[in-house]
This record gives sequence, structure tokens and C-alpha cells, in this order.
Amino acid sequence: MTSDGAVALQVALEANDRERRRLVLLVASLDEAALAEGVHGRWTVAAKLAHLAYWDRWASGEDYTTDALPDFYDDTLNDAQLAEHLALLPREAARLAVGAAEAIDARLHALPAEAAVSLLTDRDASWLLRRHNHRAEHLVEIDLALGLRGC
Repeated sequence: MTSDGAVALQVALEANDRERRRLVLLVASLDEAALAEGVHGRWTVAAKLAHLAYWDRWASGEDYTTDALPDFYDDTLNDAQLAEHLALLPREAARLAVGAAEAIDARLHALPAEAAVSLLTDRDASWLLRRHNHRAEHLVEIDLALGLRGC
């Protein structure tokens, strides 16, 4: 592994850890009313958290090899999952989000360095290692919906 690859890997893992800690702090601060707050469209804070849990669990189940997927893939899965996200008890959605983030981050930290670095250069698979991008996107949406500046 090159030193550049090792640095990029460390940066990605640290960013995942940072966004997971932010998620944990946010979830700990939310009451039931905040969990039920609308974010946009039919999405509530709890649904956004369930969404994060789904994708972190999905990433945990990946074998870390991917084929190119059609552009509509993410939106189709998100739309299909929304009813289930909304059906969850809000506190359960929050618990699932934290648990899934902890599980995938632990798995990523345990990957052999060569395998992890190869994810960074694979356009179709780099999102598996860079979970922080997805978390940050939705944590910002939640912060804005709740009038927060961030945890």
C-alpha cells in the first residue's frame, strides 16, 4: 500500500468515526417530538435515521465488490423503503441508525488495509468506505429541519 493510500484510508475512517459520533450525539438529544418532525416531503427525522440505518446495514452486508448500477437505483430503493421507515417507532429508528453506524464502522476498521484502499479508488464502491458522506448529508437535513446548527 502506498503512503498516499494509507493516508486516504485513515482520513476516510476518521471521517466515518466523526459522523458516527455526531449521529450518536444528535440521537441522544432528540425527544419524541423532534423524531416526528418533518424534514422534507413525507420524510421525518425518524425516517431519515431509519434510512441511514438501512444503508449502513446494506453496506455491512456487501462483499465489497460491485458492478455498475443504474442511476435510478438509489432513488428507487429509497422510495421503496420509505413506508417501512415511517412505520418504525421513532425511537427504534434512532436506535437502528446508531447501531448500524457502529457496526459498519467496526467492520471497515477491521478490513485488511489493501482491501480498504482499493475501495477508495473504485468509483462504484468508494461510498462503502466513505459512509461519512451519507451520514453528513442527512444529519445536515435533520439539523436544518430542527433548527439546529449541528452537534
